[in-house]
Amino acid sequence: MSNHGDNQLFEYGRIEKISGNDPYDVSLRVIGFEGAHNPPYKLIRMTIRIPGDKGANYSILSYSHHPISNKEFDKLTEYATYD
Repeated sequence: MSNHGDNQLFEYGRIEKISGNDPYDVSLRVIGFEGAHNPPYKLIRMTIRIPGDKGANYSILSYSHHPISNKEFDKLTEYATYD
């Protein structure tokens, strides 16, 4: 994330899709924030390729981010649970 200018904290991590069979492509989403879980919020999506048996390094296939409003934040976290 820091390679893309996102030096924020984040939470609400969610795996959206896993595809492939060595290597695996994993699409995930997180919500970035600044300060003590306060706005501005940013929706960050990325797809990474995990090589499985072929090595320990991963590569980033896609990365996108954009600011979200408090209303969008509430909608995206409406059914979030904490462990």
